[in-house]
Amino acid sequence: MYVEIPFIGNATKEFRNKITHLCNKLRPDLDIQFFMKQPPPPVVQMLYQTKDPIDKKMKSDVVYSIKCTKCQHSYIGKTERQCVKRLHEHGAPKSSSELRRSDRLKAKSTTTTTTTTITTSSVIKEITFAVQQNQIETGHQMNWDNFRIVMEDNHYYRLLIKESLLIKAYEPELNRTTHSVPLIVFPDELQKELLPKPFDND
Repeated sequence: MYVEIPFIGNATKEFRNKITHLCNKLRPDLDIQFFMKQPPPPVVQMLYQTKDPIDKKMKSDVVYSIKCTKCQHSYIGKTERQCVKRLHEHGAPKSSSELRRSDRLKAKSTTTTTTTTITTSSVIKEITFAVQQNQIETGHQMNWDNFRIVMEDNHYYRLLIKESLLIKAYEPELNRTTHSVPLIVFPDELQKELLPKPFDND
């Protein structure tokens, strides 16, 4: 019987010896020959990826950061859903072409009653979010394309803690709260040096 195992150094040899010893005790009638296969070189692994990388906008269970393109005001948040859905709630356009539109064109009034009603309703919804309120009051645009995924965790409470630690450490201007949950585990907070950087110039 031939068995193929990946070769990763001494660990492979130890594994082979243990399996051989176990088989000799349990099934001495079996003749097992191990074939150790070298892993492909890094270049080959890059050319033949087993899984496509997930676009950051499609990721979920993350702590993210985003900045204004003009005043550099910033925001740190978390979401269990796909980032693209959360960004739309903040006011991000739903297509790349909308991202390139000027504020003047985006705010251009419409003539139909139906569209006007939708726009008014949209504005009312927007001002409930600090990020959208900043855009309405200043006329600035958030840097939607370059938002950053700072941390990831599929456990909701740990995600809240990570978000809270980042907010306490960096105090982003557009966050209305200082933390999402009581930081009982970290009563003295954490130094910035121990946390990932949410923004480029920090």
